[in-house]
Amino acid sequence: MAELRALLLQADRDGVAGRFRQVSVDLLRGTDGDPAGLAAWVDFEYRPARYYALLQDIVGAAPPRRALSAGGTTTGSTAGGPGPSPR
Repeated sequence: MAELRALLLQADRDGVAGRFRQVSVDLLRGTDGDPAGLAAWVDFEYRPARYYALLQDIVGAAPPRRALSAGGTTTGSTAGGPGPSPR
Protein backbone atom coordinates (compact mmCIF):
# COMPACT_ATOMS: atom_id res chain seq x y z
CA MET A 1 0.00 0.00 0.00
CA ALA A 2 2.81 2.40 0.82
CA GLU A 3 4.36 1.92 -2.61
CA LEU A 4 1.01 2.54 -4.32
CA ARG A 5 0.48 5.72 -2.29
CA ALA A 6 3.95 6.94 -3.23
CA LEU A 7 3.27 6.26 -6.92
CA LEU A 8 -0.08 8.07 -6.79
CA LEU A 9 1.47 11.07 -5.05
CA GLN A 10 4.22 11.23 -7.67
CA ALA A 11 1.67 10.97 -10.49
CA ASP A 12 -0.29 13.82 -8.92
CA ARG A 13 2.85 15.96 -8.67
CA ASP A 14 3.73 15.18 -12.29
CA GLY A 15 0.32 16.28 -13.54
CA VAL A 16 -0.62 12.90 -14.94
CA ALA A 17 -4.38 13.64 -14.78
CA GLY A 18 -3.97 16.66 -17.04
CA ARG A 19 -1.92 14.65 -19.49
CA PHE A 20 -4.57 11.92 -19.59
CA ARG A 21 -7.21 14.57 -20.35
CA GLN A 22 -5.06 15.89 -23.18
CA VAL A 23 -4.50 12.41 -24.57
CA SER A 24 -8.24 11.77 -24.57
CA VAL A 25 -8.76 15.01 -26.51
CA ASP A 26 -6.06 13.98 -28.96
CA LEU A 27 -7.68 10.57 -29.44
CA LEU A 28 -11.13 12.09 -29.98
CA ARG A 29 -9.87 14.67 -32.44
CA GLY A 30 -10.60 13.77 -36.02
CA THR A 31 -8.82 15.08 -39.05
CA ASP A 32 -11.21 18.04 -39.22
CA GLY A 33 -12.16 18.17 -35.53
CA ASP A 34 -12.43 21.34 -33.50
CA PRO A 35 -9.65 20.97 -30.87
CA ALA A 36 -11.08 23.67 -28.59
CA GLY A 37 -14.54 22.11 -28.71
CA LEU A 38 -13.24 18.64 -27.96
CA ALA A 39 -11.09 19.95 -25.10
CA ALA A 40 -14.13 21.72 -23.64
CA TRP A 41 -16.21 18.56 -23.91
CA VAL A 42 -13.57 16.46 -22.16
CA ASP A 43 -13.24 19.10 -19.44
CA PHE A 44 -17.04 19.10 -19.00
CA GLU A 45 -17.01 15.32 -18.62
CA TYR A 46 -14.25 15.64 -16.01
CA ARG A 47 -16.04 18.25 -13.85
CA PRO A 48 -19.68 18.70 -14.86
CA ALA A 49 -20.75 20.21 -11.53
CA ARG A 50 -18.57 23.28 -12.16
CA TYR A 51 -20.13 23.81 -15.59
CA TYR A 52 -23.66 23.44 -14.21
CA ALA A 53 -22.86 25.86 -11.39
CA LEU A 54 -21.59 28.42 -13.92
CA LEU A 55 -24.69 27.91 -16.05
CA GLN A 56 -26.84 28.37 -12.96
CA ASP A 57 -25.04 31.63 -12.19
CA ILE A 58 -25.63 32.84 -15.73
CA VAL A 59 -29.27 31.85 -16.24
CA GLY A 60 -30.50 31.15 -12.72
CA ALA A 61 -31.55 27.55 -13.43
CA ALA A 62 -31.00 24.65 -11.04
CA PRO A 63 -28.47 22.03 -12.25
CA PRO A 64 -29.61 18.42 -12.76
CA ARG A 65 -29.18 16.36 -9.61
CA ARG A 66 -26.98 13.81 -11.35
CA ALA A 67 -24.42 16.53 -12.14
CA LEU A 68 -24.00 17.21 -8.45
CA SER A 69 -23.09 13.65 -7.50
CA ALA A 70 -19.51 13.29 -6.37
CA GLY A 71 -17.13 12.25 -9.11
CA GLY A 72 -19.81 11.27 -11.60
CA THR A 73 -20.11 12.27 -15.21
CA THR A 74 -23.30 13.09 -17.01
CA THR A 75 -22.94 10.51 -19.77
CA GLY A 76 -20.74 7.94 -18.09
CA SER A 77 -17.88 8.07 -20.56
CA THR A 78 -16.35 10.53 -22.96
CA ALA A 79 -15.66 7.73 -25.41
CA GLY A 80 -19.19 6.30 -25.38
CA GLY A 81 -21.27 9.35 -24.59
CA PRO A 82 -22.62 11.95 -26.91
CA GLY A 83 -19.92 14.31 -28.01
CA PRO A 84 -19.96 17.73 -29.55
CA SER A 85 -22.09 18.11 -32.66
CA PRO A 86 -20.14 17.67 -35.88
CA ARG A 87 -19.83 20.80 -37.97
